[in-house]
Amino acid sequence: MEKKRAPRSGHSPRRLTGRRKKSITGRIEADAYLAAMSPEEFESRRVTIKPVGEMSLWDGIFGMCLSHGYRHVGEIEYVRGVQGIGGLTI
Repeated sequence: MEKKRAPRSGHSPRRLTGRRKKSITGRIEADAYLAAMSPEEFESRRVTIKPVGEMSLWDGIFGMCLSHGYRHVGEIEYVRGVQGIGGLTI
């Protein structure tokens, strides 16, 4: 009789080593840090993203990281469509 394994729910930093463990651990710590912040802190905390300059943390995360990346995905999908390759599968 085969022993059934529980489905994986994600990575456990205890079982990882090296760079991968550091990456996963860093993301967990960042998530916890951001989850503890109030909405007002996202607006009041200032960050500098070079070469754009200083902005609120909210503008940095949403405006620069998320929206900027999605814009590039749209550009790639457009070019693939023009070339007849088809859109991305993400």
